[in-house]
Amino acid sequence: MSKVDDLDGLHPIDDFSRETLRRLIARIERSFSDEQLIYREAELDEVWRLLDGAVAERVRHQGFGGVQESLESLRSTVMEAHDLIGVNRDPVASSARLRDGLLLAPAT
Repeated sequence: MSKVDDLDGLHPIDDFSRETLRRLIARIERSFSDEQLIYREAELDEVWRLLDGAVAERVRHQGFGGVQESLESLRSTVMEAHDLIGVNRDPVASSARLRDGLLLAPAT
């Protein structure tokens, strides 16, 4: 199993791009043990943290607008996916919710 496919460890999250979210969705869909779900929850935490910073930066420098609203929607989607893992212990619903937000994420 390659390091990218390893479910028993925390993966670094550097951005909230579609590719990053696709990889996270793939890990969520294959994570079922308590430990694996904790790792995925932590990865979602990091995506949310990055999104929260991006939203704050847009507000500070550019005000509200279309991109701002997309980032806020994606941030909300990520939090819902996080709660579906952390509270409900439901990786299937979490990955489906996160997949719903893919089009809100930047393509790069």
